[in-house]
Amino acid sequence: MLFENVREDINELAKWNSRSTFLGKLKLIFDPGTHAVLTYRFGYFAKHLRIPLLRPILIIIHSIFHFFVHITSGIDISKDAKIGKGLVIHSYTGVLISKVEMGDYCVLAPNVFIAGRKG
Repeated sequence: MLFENVREDINELAKWNSRSTFLGKLKLIFDPGTHAVLTYRFGYFAKHLRIPLLRPILIIIHSIFHFFVHITSGIDISKDAKIGKGLVIHSYTGVLISKVEMGDYCVLAPNVFIAGRKG
């Protein structure tokens, strides 16, 4: 599930940026929006992992990556969010996603705030 979502995220990003070649996809790996999506996918995977000894270690690793991605890109995606495959973040400033449920193939622009509502 993790690798399928990551593959679909990269394919969708390549479609939006018209870089469907292997080298084009490789360049997209260095995009800050891609870093945020990959960090989110890793955190979601770590949170739902059922191996007791490995789970806390992966969550600590995710927290470190999450901190650096948030500082360098301005993107904050909670690992509690449930986001479908094909997530694309075009700009890397002011994107905040809290504990929400989003569908497949979402495209986010700059200065987006998506939050769940209590009550």
